[in-house]
Amino acid sequence: MTGVRIIIDNREPPAMRGLLAAHREVELEVRPLSVANFVIGPDAAAERKTADDFVRSIMDGRFADQAARLAETYAKVLWLVEGDPFATGIGISRNALAGALSRLAVLRGTSVLHTDGKDQTAALIVAMARHLQGDGSGEVAPRHAKPEDPDRAAEFIVGGLPGIGARRARLLLSHFGSVAAVFRATDAEIAALPGFGKRTAANIRAALERRYGGARPGSQADGAGIRPASP
Repeated sequence: MTGVRIIIDNREPPAMRGLLAAHREVELEVRPLSVANFVIGPDAAAERKTADDFVRSIMDGRFADQAARLAETYAKVLWLVEGDPFATGIGISRNALAGALSRLAVLRGTSVLHTDGKDQTAALIVAMARHLQGDGSGEVAPRHAKPEDPDRAAEFIVGGLPGIGARRARLLLSHFGSVAAVFRATDAEIAALPGFGKRTAANIRAALERRYGGARPGSQADGAGIRPASP
């Protein structure tokens, strides 16, 4: 069985560490993470909250800040909510809660997944890490064969840049107008687009300027391509 590497924030409870470590294929690393609770794949992170904490974070303003920082830092973000946030009994309107969930899904392009508790959360994290890092199952295919249609071909080319994919490729092409213009765009121009940010822009620029067959400038090998957010 192919192993997967997961980085877990050192503030996560020992019980969660134990549940993840119980999976034989998991190589677990514990370290401080300035953003997210788990790093589960190349440029992919997960944020775990109990239903109560999720609701309270909306009420005290932490939610908006966390959502923004996660989107700025990682190309793929998944929120794992343990329990039903609509059944906490905390004094928040259903409209406010629905709005927060909608903001994550629609405006941030983030997946929000619900679990019954830590056991289910751990199993889901391992499954997602396995798919993101590649387990040979064929279940996840982020890119398909190059299409014949010129627009789809352009999306295919741009979609291969780090942390982009089909949806972001369409946004870049719509904004800049062509593949060549995307490749010429500066870090600042890309980072200014909604949902991109400085880290994504820097990763794109590094990939475009990397010398073929040589090391990526300023990079350090980090296991399966996973890296924690910079402080």
